[in-house]
Amino acid sequence: MIHINLPLFLRKFNATTNKSTKRLVIFLFLSLVVVFTYLTLYNDVDFVNTTKTHLDHHTAPNKEKFNNIILKIKEEYDSHITFPYSKSFKEKDTRKELFANSLGSYKDRCPVVGQDTNDVKNWKSLSKNFLSNECLVVNSDIKVKLQHVHTKLIKTLLDETDSTFVYPGKEFYSGDGIVFVGGSSYSLMTYSVIKTIRKSGTTLPIEVLIPSEEEASTDAEFCKLIESYNSKCVYLSRIFSEDLLATTKFQGFQYKSLALFASSFENVLLLDADDYPLKNLDTIFEHTLFEKNGLILWPDFWRRTTNPFFYQSADSTVDMTKKIRNGLDIVSNLASSNKNQKPEDTPFHDFAGTIPDPSSETGQMMISKKLHWKTLLLSLYYNIYGPTIYYHLLSQYSSGQGDKETFIAAAHLLKLPYYQIFSSASVDGYFTDEGDFRGLTYYQKDFRQDFKAKQKLSEDIGELNNIKDLTYVKQNYFSGDLSEDYAMFAHCNLPKFHPLNMAVNDEFIRDGLHYRGYTHKKCLAGLDLEKEINLAYEELLCQPGKSVFDYMFNVDNKLTMCNYIKERLALFEKEPLFN
Repeated sequence: MIHINLPLFLRKFNATTNKSTKRLVIFLFLSLVVVFTYLTLYNDVDFVNTTKTHLDHHTAPNKEKFNNIILKIKEEYDSHITFPYSKSFKEKDTRKELFANSLGSYKDRCPVVGQDTNDVKNWKSLSKNFLSNECLVVNSDIKVKLQHVHTKLIKTLLDETDSTFVYPGKEFYSGDGIVFVGGSSYSLMTYSVIKTIRKSGTTLPIEVLIPSEEEASTDAEFCKLIESYNSKCVYLSRIFSEDLLATTKFQGFQYKSLALFASSFENVLLLDADDYPLKNLDTIFEHTLFEKNGLILWPDFWRRTTNPFFYQSADSTVDMTKKIRNGLDIVSNLASSNKNQKPEDTPFHDFAGTIPDPSSETGQMMISKKLHWKTLLLSLYYNIYGPTIYYHLLSQYSSGQGDKETFIAAAHLLKLPYYQIFSSASVDGYFTDEGDFRGLTYYQKDFRQDFKAKQKLSEDIGELNNIKDLTYVKQNYFSGDLSEDYAMFAHCNLPKFHPLNMAVNDEFIRDGLHYRGYTHKKCLAGLDLEKEINLAYEELLCQPGKSVFDYMFNVDNKLTMCNYIKERLALFEKEPLFN
């Protein structure tokens, strides 16, 4: 150890050093003191990931906070209802036996009903009677039990009587950012989305939820890699206890709800790992529509099939004497356009008090935790009991079942503001040799431009009062064709861009020749999305040396995959999408 005689050192320093040098040394010394003090006091600040600094909230007190939320829901709001019975079809969350505590019995899946002119003839299957009696018939013995639990939770949230459910504030959440659910293959696909996001110039920080401890181990190198893209991994087991996760058995859709609690951002754009932004997103949280509503949702193609008992179970009134919409049409003269429509044939979700049409698609969703903390809590309850109860009540196994309706349903019942995009998604795809159209991706639209179209609709109300066409407003204001110029996201789920699966399945290959899948230039607006995705995979997986995802692929698979990517890139070079 080195010993310094400090008094002797200072005397010699004072006698032999000029004034300017003394000032410099004193300045440096004081600077070191300030830096040391700052690092000591604020050593939990995350310096790695940020354009916009946010706090690392993964601490023991926070784990207790989040554990208590789930424990409270599990212990006090469990109605002990199990999966519905179904003889006509089989799914993971249906059973072949009917029990006293079964949610109910499926006669069949609810039919998939669209919004276009040729779908109007099928709108009778959206009536209250049909949705109550022809899809899932709810077990009358469990109705009172479920209604008691559901209304109890809603009242607790509205009255703010339980400290467990209080919004944690800036201690937990701050700033804006983008959130994904990753883990294994989803981390791989998320990487290609992150690359596309940064290609567009977006600088918002990104967090990727890693659901399991096993994936935390296998994805460790991936998590290091994405740090250079202002991104980081968030580990579920560091926010919720492993025992709680094991007993609750979260999986699939439910992770998206947990990701919103786990992320450190106050304002979140939640994206699926197959959902690619097409433009710069840096200012999306600054728009008045988001600031006012705090929840922005995007539409699916199909009309809503929520079971009417869902509203009854929440003591939420639906006024069957007051029709307020024709699907998307909320402004024209409803009496005039529906004088020949019998009330019993009217779509249930055209009446006051219901969640609006169409159904939701949550491949992308924007939410303010501060404004919609109660929405997150109620939707967490819906997702915890989704497979046994709420996924069924909200969709009745029409097209798409899962978390997608839980967020809008929670906000609606809590009477909190939200905005669902009116503009329809546009579809990209191709015709098969048999003449069938195969949809590959759907382009969701920019909510800011959609709001302008809605304002235009309100201005034209006088001209619409005598329109009797039930689909006129959709076709003339919000159709996919009319809104192509302001596509915002490409949700690429048919197929998902998993490079090995694409290669093994010979996707976009006919008679041995590669062809483009995505050709919708107007929606892509100068971005050759297929090329960018394949470039990201080629850089990540097919360069000499070790890849962070080598654990996923054996030698033969990697060769097949990289040859496929190489051939795809050769096609894009030979046939550029944009000049």
